[in-house]
Order: sequence, then structure tokens, then C-alpha cells
Amino acid sequence: MLEQLLKVNNGILTKEQLTNQVVSYDELGRAEQNIDIKQFNDRLYYVDGYYDHDYLLQLSHPDLVFSRDTAVKYHWLSNQLPYELYVTLPTTYKKTVQSDYSKVNMMYEDLESADIELIETQEGNFVQVTSLERTLYDMMQDKSCPMDIMKEIIWNYHQAPNINKERFIHYFGQWYHLEDSKEAQKLLQQHVSYIDTSFKSWKQVTRLV
Repeated sequence: MLEQLLKVNNGILTKEQLTNQVVSYDELGRAEQNIDIKQFNDRLYYVDGYYDHDYLLQLSHPDLVFSRDTAVKYHWLSNQLPYELYVTLPTTYKKTVQSDYSKVNMMYEDLESADIELIETQEGNFVQVTSLERTLYDMMQDKSCPMDIMKEIIWNYHQAPNINKERFIHYFGQWYHLEDSKEAQKLLQQHVSYIDTSFKSWKQVTRLV
């Protein structure tokens, strides 16, 4: 029974699934010896070789959203960032996020549904990630991001096939009722004044509004 459950669930089982299927701890113990089941935390088990860290973390914390540098990776906006785990959680969230990474950068904000999308991991599971435009906006607010990486992020955003013009306007102009690209560019420069505005893709990006 246990091996069938693992096959159906892509090598991952929750404590609730084990309880609902009346899998005894003796059976689980035997399985750990025979098919190399490992425990991710007190709620999740996985078969060695099916390990998908971000998906397991998502199952452990359903309200968690991968953001900032981690979202940049998921959207393929840059591959230069030194990888650290960045997550956003609701402001009322109290649970501790435990991860294999030495450092988990946690931010607390009540994101809108439009700020979030589902993206497939390399292992074929889906996790919550800040949207393309929200990720761009967050990184533009982060003045610790090196200039060359920020330029790469802007360039790759411009090349992305799934740009959402309405969300771009929402983040960079809608609040101010901007009417033309000059005003939009001025606002963008206020947000990212540390970026060299001579970068050749800059005007291409601002034309989106």
C-alpha cells in the first residue's frame, strides 16, 4: 500500500495521507529500510531520489510564496545571483520556516492574488512564486542588487514572452495616473536611480506603458 501511495504522489507523502490510509508506523519503519524513505519534517516524508526542496517547503507552508532572488531564478531573469532562499509570508504568519539552506530570508506582506503565480519546479511540481512584474518591482526596490545583475534582469524581462502590460502599469504608474511614457520613465528612474539609464534596453522597457 505504501509503495502505491508514493508512486501516485510523486514520491512524497504527508502525515495526513499516511493517517487516512491507515499506514502503521511499523510499516513506515520497514519502508524506510527497504525503499529509503526519508523524513523532511514532522509532516512530510519523501523517497530518496524524488527530493524537491521547494515543493516540500511549499507543502509544509501553503501560504509561503517564493520571492526576490528566488523568484528571479524561477522566472529565468538572471543566473548570476548567489543563491539564497527568499520567501514572503502573510503578516499574521507565526510558524517557523525550516529549510536545508543555511539562511532563509523571510519577508512579511499580504500579497494580492495577482502578485502570485504557479511555476513548475525542475522536478515537475508546482510552487507559488511572485509574478513576473512583482518580481521585477521587488528587485528594483532592492538597492543591494548589483547594477550589472539589475540590468540583466531588466533586459530579460523585456525579452520575456509573458509580459503583463497591465501589471507593469500597476506597479510603475497606475497609482499616479501617468498619462505618457515620459512621466512613466521619470517614476521608474525614481525607483531605480542607481541604474545607469543609458542602458540600451531602458527605453524599450519604459515603452511598455
